[in-house]
Amino acid sequence: VLANEGEDPESPDQTPENNQMVENAVEAETVGKSTDMPQVMQTAAAVDQGSSMPGDSDDEAENQQETTPAGQPNDTRETTQNETAQVESDDAPAAGEKEEQDEQQEKKKEKKKSMSKRSTVGSGASVNDATGESIGEDQGQTAEESADAGAENEASGPSQPTYSMSAGPVTVDDAQWTRIAFMVDVPIWKFGIGLDVELFMNSQGQFDSKGWEFDEDSWVETLTRKIRYIRFAHEHDPLFAKLGALDNVTLSHGLIVDRFRNTLYYPDEKLLGMQFYLNDISPIGFTLQTMTGDLAEFRSEWKGGVAAARAAIKPLKMTGMPLLGNLDVGALYAIDRNQYAPARDWDLTLPEDRWDRDGDGITDSSFLYSKYGNEPYFDDLRQDAIAEKDYDTIIEHEPTKYQSYVDGFAILGFDATLPIITTDFLGFDLYGQYGINMDPEDKNDSTPTKGWGIGAPGVALRVGPIAASLEYRHTEENFDPGYFGPYYYENRLEFENVNGDSIPVTKEDSIQAANLNGLYGRLSFNISNILVISGTYQGLIGEKQADDARAPLDQRFEATATFGEMLISKIPRVNRAEAYIWKTEIMRTWIPERGEYDQFLTPTPNMFYGYRVGFEIMQGAGLVWDSRYTFEFDQDGKPRQKVHNVGIQASLTF
Repeated sequence: VLANEGEDPESPDQTPENNQMVENAVEAETVGKSTDMPQVMQTAAAVDQGSSMPGDSDDEAENQQETTPAGQPNDTRETTQNETAQVESDDAPAAGEKEEQDEQQEKKKEKKKSMSKRSTVGSGASVNDATGESIGEDQGQTAEESADAGAENEASGPSQPTYSMSAGPVTVDDAQWTRIAFMVDVPIWKFGIGLDVELFMNSQGQFDSKGWEFDEDSWVETLTRKIRYIRFAHEHDPLFAKLGALDNVTLSHGLIVDRFRNTLYYPDEKLLGMQFYLNDISPIGFTLQTMTGDLAEFRSEWKGGVAAARAAIKPLKMTGMPLLGNLDVGALYAIDRNQYAPARDWDLTLPEDRWDRDGDGITDSSFLYSKYGNEPYFDDLRQDAIAEKDYDTIIEHEPTKYQSYVDGFAILGFDATLPIITTDFLGFDLYGQYGINMDPEDKNDSTPTKGWGIGAPGVALRVGPIAASLEYRHTEENFDPGYFGPYYYENRLEFENVNGDSIPVTKEDSIQAANLNGLYGRLSFNISNILVISGTYQGLIGEKQADDARAPLDQRFEATATFGEMLISKIPRVNRAEAYIWKTEIMRTWIPERGEYDQFLTPTPNMFYGYRVGFEIMQGAGLVWDSRYTFEFDQDGKPRQKVHNVGIQASLTF
C-alpha cells in the first residue's frame, strides 16, 4: 500500500475509496513499518484532523447565526446521511433567506469534502513491503515523539477492513524466491488484527510448501506465520497488548533496549513476539512494560528466548508537587537466555560422495573405505595419519557442536526521568540511566562478562517538528550501550574468521573491553514538510594504554532522509523516496590494502546504505524499488562493494 500526502485536494485521484485506503494504511504501518515514525506521525495527525473535522462545529454554529433571524428560537439536528445541519424555526424564513441558507449549506459541504481529501492522504509511507526490512527508515524518534505517535495512531485507526495483495522477491536460505501474499487488516473496536497468507515460489519456479507444513514439528509455526499481529489498544494507552511482529521497542531511554525489533528477516523468518504494557495505572503512576522477541525460543529443547521488562512508579505523584510530582523512576531487566539458540536451525547436512564431506581439509575415513574396500591403514599408521591430519574419523561440520551450546547474557538497569516542560509545542525532560551486566554462569561460558555503564545526565528536547536528545555516556569494562538494538538478531551469533577457521561468535564475546567516555545524541526534524531527516551518533573514547597502538574507541552513526509531502506532491507518480546510511566500528576497522584504520565514511563490512522509491501505477496499485548495498574485503584486502538486496515490490489494495 502506497500513500502520498499533500496532493492537490481537487485532484480526481483523491476519491473517497482512495482516502479510506490510506486511512487503513496507517494502521498497517504501525506493525509492518513502525520504524518509519515521523511519516506515521504525520499521517496519523492528518487522518485525525479528517475524522474529527476541527472547526466544523464552529462553522455550523456560525452559519446558523447568519441564517436564523435574530430573536427567533431554533432547533438544530445532525443528519448523518448528508452530514449537513438544517435549521428549523417556528416562523419560516423569507424566500431570500432560504436561498442564502441553501447557498451556505452547499459551501459547507464543499469545505468539508475538501478538508476530508486533504486530511486523509498519507505521508509517503509504504505498507506491506514484502521484504519486511525497515533498515534505513526513521529510527531517530525520541520518547516525546513516540508518545505523540501512539496517541495519534489510535485516533487514526481504520474504520473498516482492508485487503491487499503483493508480490516480490525475497531471500530464503540464501536463494532468491518469489513471495505472493494476501494481507488483511481488520479493526474491531480497540482491537487490530493483521493476517498474512502467503505462497512461495522457489528458484526453480515451483511453488514450495514453506509455511504450509502441518506435521508434528511444524504446525505451530505454520499457523503463526499467518498472523502478522494481534493488537489491543496502542503503546501509550493504560493497557496495551500485542502479539506477532514487533518494531521499534525501546524501554526507558535506550541504554539497554533500544529500538528492538523481531522483523529483521521478515518474511523469510516470522517470529511470534509479544508486548504487554500497563501505563500509569495507579495513584503512584505504576507502569509495567514487557517484551518477548520470539515465544517459540522458550521451548525446553532450545533453552532460549529474548525478553525484557521494566517497572516504574511516580513516587511523588500523589503529593501534587510541581515538577517533582511527575518524577518517574524505574528498573529494567533484559536477557537472552541462550545466544546459541539460532544454531538449532542451522542446516548442517553433509554432501554425499566427497572425499571431505565436512569441509575440514582432511580425507574422510569413509571415503577411503569406499575407495579401497577395506581399512587401508594398520593401527600404528592410522594413528600417525590422524596426528598429521591426513585421516578423518570425526566426519561432521565443525559448527554441529554449537547446536547444543547454552550461553545466556543479561543486563540490569535503573533510570529516572523528570519532565520539566510538557506542552503540545514544547517538551523538555531531564533523565539518567544506568546498566550493569548480569552474565549468568553457563556450562559453555564459565567466565562472566563484567561491565557497567551510565547515560547521565541526559536531556530530551522537543520544539514543534524538531526532536532531539543528548546524553553523556561512560562505560566500564565490557559494557555495550544499546545492546538489545534493532539489529540484535543479526549480531547475536555471527561467524567470524578465527585462525583461518570460520566459527560462530556471540555478541557478548564481541564487546570491546575498555573504559570509555563520550556523548550520544539523537535528532529528527521536518523541514516544512519538504524533507524529513533523522539520525543518531555515538562517540566514546578511552585512554591509550602502554601496550596499545591507539586509544580504544566506540564510534557509530546512522542517518535517514525522506522526501516530505510538499516535495513528493510535486513529483508525478512518485509517492515515496528515502535514503539511509549506517556504520559502526568507525576508525576501528583495519583496511589491509591501505595498512591503516578506516576513516568516518570509508567503506567497510560494518557499513551499508540504500534507498527506496515508491511509484503509483494507478489507483490502488503501486511499486517499490528497494536497493541496499554492503561491502566486503576481497582477497587483496580492498573494500569491494556488493549488492546485498535489490527488490521490486508490487502491491494492490482493495
